[in-house]
Amino acid sequence: MRVLAGETVPADAIVRAGAGLVDETAIRGTLAPVREVTGDQVLAGSRLRAGSLDVEVRRTGQNTRAAQIAQSLIETTVPAPRSWVLNRDAEEFARRAVAPTLIAAGTGLLVGGTTTAGAVLRPDYATGIGLAMPLEVLRGVKLAIRNGVVVRVANALRRLAAISWIVLDDHPTLHRVGCNVAEIRTKRLDENRLLPAVAAAGVWLGDERGAALVRACRERGLIVRHADLREIESDGVVVEHRGHLVRLRGRPVVAGAAPSPLIVEIDARRLGVLTGQVGRADSLARVTDSLASQPPVPSPQSLVFIVWDNPPIVIGAGSYLDRLAGLAGARNVFHDIGSPSAQVSIETIAARDPDFIAVLADSTMRGPPRYAARPEWRVVRAVRERRFLSLPGQLCGRPTPRVAEAVGQLRRLLATTP
Repeated sequence: MRVLAGETVPADAIVRAGAGLVDETAIRGTLAPVREVTGDQVLAGSRLRAGSLDVEVRRTGQNTRAAQIAQSLIETTVPAPRSWVLNRDAEEFARRAVAPTLIAAGTGLLVGGTTTAGAVLRPDYATGIGLAMPLEVLRGVKLAIRNGVVVRVANALRRLAAISWIVLDDHPTLHRVGCNVAEIRTKRLDENRLLPAVAAAGVWLGDERGAALVRACRERGLIVRHADLREIESDGVVVEHRGHLVRLRGRPVVAGAAPSPLIVEIDARRLGVLTGQVGRADSLARVTDSLASQPPVPSPQSLVFIVWDNPPIVIGAGSYLDRLAGLAGARNVFHDIGSPSAQVSIETIAARDPDFIAVLADSTMRGPPRYAARPEWRVVRAVRERRFLSLPGQLCGRPTPRVAEAVGQLRRLLATTP
């Protein structure tokens, strides 16, 4: 099924496609929404704040986690069956309530007769003593939940005091550590102007990196303004900040591992404001907008960027080369990898069956790469057919003002390589 923004997840499920910001406060008690991507679990009762998710249902009805939590709360708050004899709480209640009740009943007898006196006595003696213990249990449970513990057995604390060792089952919560901004790497950019834009986008990441960016701004006395979400993907988010697009790319946070660095992409016009080169940035933005507005290729060809061969390392969606391929009308077969690069096997490349293999070449490289002669690479169709695209490294290897020239070069190679 597909869950859209604003909807409640109806069942426990596994995400099969899409990405979204999920509010799990009602189920897990998390303080902030979490970004869920392909392979993650979502629970019934969670609410999708942004994005869309295609999910595969695993548990429904009374088998969901939400139903189990509800049943546990019912079992906790309902007292265990016992004999309805007067216990200490009930006796204390009766001691305080009997005298005033009898006085009120006597007054009723004088004023309205036995009917009035019976009406006074019936609610007190029929319900008061029976409710004394359940209400006390509810108050205790409320206090216990507020402090994070519910004790259901009377001798639990005595037994806990006699314990020498406590064995904790492994859980992602035990591996969580504080996250702070360690370093910001820029080229000729004012960090104090860049950081608020990055923090505004980081709020939508759904992990501790967003909170760390906001704290970094507060420590510097910078104001973080709200940014509207434009896209949410497995590898990051895109927001509109003060009329400009800001993209954050980076692998989702994994429990027990240090958060991965974030790559910041800013539209050319915003970059011009940050660097003081407004005129040149506008010129570059017009060229890029022109490229992006061109109609898509009717049957886009697929390619793979292989930047190392032993072991094979390919380019994923977090890289400039992946964006370059998209502008040129090609499809990177490893676009589903959220990181800038990743190690894969030769068999995986063969299974993706790219039409071309793109390599970054320097001025001394002639002909196909050396690995094309090795027999294990023969399983890749593009290697057997010698379909290589040799891209100038200085032109295509990194973002530069010559992006339009790089896109044109790749388009020509795609059109002319047999």
